[in-house]
Amino acid sequence: MGPGDCAFAANCDFALNQMGRAEEAIPYSRRPVTADPAVRYSYAILDGSFCQLGREVDALKEFQEGKRRLKIQLWVFWLSNVRDNLPPRCFA
Repeated sequence: MGPGDCAFAANCDFALNQMGRAEEAIPYSRRPVTADPAVRYSYAILDGSFCQLGREVDALKEFQEGKRRLKIQLWVFWLSNVRDNLPPRCFA
C-alpha cells in the first residue's frame, strides 16, 4: 500500500479527521471516491470531514452520491463507524 493506493488515501483521510484536520483530509477522500467507488467507507469519511467543517449540505450530497453509486445502505456503515467520532454539532 502506497500513496497512490485508494485504501492509503482513505486511511490518511480518516487519520487527519481524527486529528481535527478535516480541511486537509478532504483531498485524500476524494481520491478513492473518484478512482474506486467501491471503497465505500471513503464516502462516509468524506461525509465526516464535511460535517466537522459545518458543511452538512456537502456531506449530504456526497452521502447521496455514494448511496446512488453503490446502491447500498451507507448509513448503517456511517452510523456504526464514523458518527461516534464527530462533534455533537453535526447532529443538532
